[in-house]
Amino acid sequence: MKFLRLLSCKPLVAIKQIMRLLITFILAISSFNTIAQKNIITLYIVDGYTNVPLKNCELIINKTPYKTDSLGQVFYFTKAQKLEFKALTNDGYFYPSYNAYKKKWHNEKLTIYMYPSEKYEQKILNNEDSLYGWVNYENHSNVNFNDNDSLKGAIFPGGVEAMQKFIAQNRSYPQISIEMGEQGPVYLDFIVEPNGKITHVRIIKAPSLDLGLEAKRLVRAMPAWQPGEIEYEKARVLCKLPIIFILN
Repeated sequence: MKFLRLLSCKPLVAIKQIMRLLITFILAISSFNTIAQKNIITLYIVDGYTNVPLKNCELIINKTPYKTDSLGQVFYFTKAQKLEFKALTNDGYFYPSYNAYKKKWHNEKLTIYMYPSEKYEQKILNNEDSLYGWVNYENHSNVNFNDNDSLKGAIFPGGVEAMQKFIAQNRSYPQISIEMGEQGPVYLDFIVEPNGKITHVRIIKAPSLDLGLEAKRLVRAMPAWQPGEIEYEKARVLCKLPIIFILN
């Protein structure tokens, strides 16, 4: 209707007003595109022990509170180059912080693992002791190791090559370790139970806490191994494994 009224005006006045309408329209479209192009970051918050998404996990992202949905995810809209993440953890989880910088975020999808705290780790260990029995690391009285000549060792399903592929596909390099230039091997040991379940994962030596926690998560995420055997009987086996982190 406004356009029809303009046609009834004097030509010069009508042209000026039409130009104003066009400029307003163009600015509105431009503003819409700016909002539409606002970068979306999808954060997936995952339990570093069970590898299950954490529901209703409270977070602080760039000083603004958020909470994960039923799928353990948060959609964050930003034009900022800096992403600062902090979880409001309880006694169960540990994650110091997450800081990342990009000139432009474009529909990024980030998975952030919440590693078990010391208190949670002790609870996990107590549960494993209850289910499978404690581990005597001194003389291997209740577990088998390579010093037993009759032992057929436990094997990752598919062998060493399949295990290396699993590690490469599932390893998540901690952002803080990238920023700090941390790399190198993480040495771990763990028990493969007679049913193939991995328990009692320990960090023996690591370049940093974050790389150690990620390596520990990775071992716990492995599928059940083919258990070891002694004289055709399935046995409890202590295994050692290095997981190497190298910055590109």
